[in-house]
Amino acid sequence: MKNRLGDIQIVKNKKPKPNAKKHYCFVRVQAGKREVNLLFTQREIKMALRRAERNPEDLPKIGWLQDLFD
Repeated sequence: MKNRLGDIQIVKNKKPKPNAKKHYCFVRVQAGKREVNLLFTQREIKMALRRAERNPEDLPKIGWLQDLFD
């Protein structure tokens, strides 16, 4: 199944180092004109979510029309 832009999917670390996590959160995002793949630990995702919740004034505004197309 292809991961849609912005979806988070848990993937297995196929070649883990001794201290590495066994799983990562895979995210595909738009970076400029390219789609890029990112891997985060679950802790990093939770930290980013908490940061966004604590600082809502820093988030860009999303209009209702744009929201319909996402």
